[in-house]
Amino acid sequence: MNIVITGSEGMVGGRLQKALEARGFELVCTDFDLAEPEYPDLKLDKEYIVIHVAGEKSNNPAALSRNNVLATNCVIDNLCRQELCKGLIYFSSIAVFGIQDEVITEDSEKKPDNFYGFSKLICENLIQAKLPGKTTVIIRPTNIIAPNTSTLVGQIVYSILKGETFEAWESSLITKRDYIWIDDVVDGVVKLTEMIDSNDLRGNTEINFCMDKSFSLKEIIDEAEKLTGKKLKLIITDSKAFRGRDLNVESTTIERIIRRKPKTLEQSVGIIVRGSQFE
Repeated sequence: MNIVITGSEGMVGGRLQKALEARGFELVCTDFDLAEPEYPDLKLDKEYIVIHVAGEKSNNPAALSRNNVLATNCVIDNLCRQELCKGLIYFSSIAVFGIQDEVITEDSEKKPDNFYGFSKLICENLIQAKLPGKTTVIIRPTNIIAPNTSTLVGQIVYSILKGETFEAWESSLITKRDYIWIDDVVDGVVKLTEMIDSNDLRGNTEINFCMDKSFSLKEIIDEAEKLTGKKLKLIITDSKAFRGRDLNVESTTIERIIRRKPKTLEQSVGIIVRGSQFE
């Protein structure tokens, strides 16, 4: 089975590419502009599954419109609506739900409160409207933990180990968010790919990728300091006027998909600390 993967050079896409190749899938990586109206150089002559990882995460409405909405619409038209396409796995975001007072599940109302979340919701709606007869999976990762300084937890561990300063708003130290270890995301997508390939998954599926437990920035720092045996050089910026709202996410499906419980915060930070290699 061929797998057409977008964003294969990214943090998640790179790991996903290696994991899929290890399972025997043949990968076709897209290294062109996905927002183009046609993909003439992409020749596919046998069944394939599309995994759409690539996307924009910024506060720039123009970039989000082009690189999320327009690009996803072109991926749908150029790849997913073709007869040889067996299904689509789309990387959306938990941001489609916005910040809610209740625990967010796959069935919660989608009411994004920023343009990034709105752009992802448009993409989800495009998938469901334009691919009614295809197998589609929409996954919504929470904040990813990885040995990468572009992720919050990775940056905290890196700063502790390297003795560098880390700046945070005072109010952000107590605001809680949900997280997920990067390989739990990769393992889940590989399993979903295998399920589509073997016809064990049909219709539309939506999955929140999360630990089912939220953490404040202070709790993350405390855990990282405990596991490294070192203190973070924390610079606190006074922002008492700003108080973020907690975000709590649950999933009814993730354990069944990856066939185990997701890694905990302690386990995830421990993997980074023991490896001490940053991407």
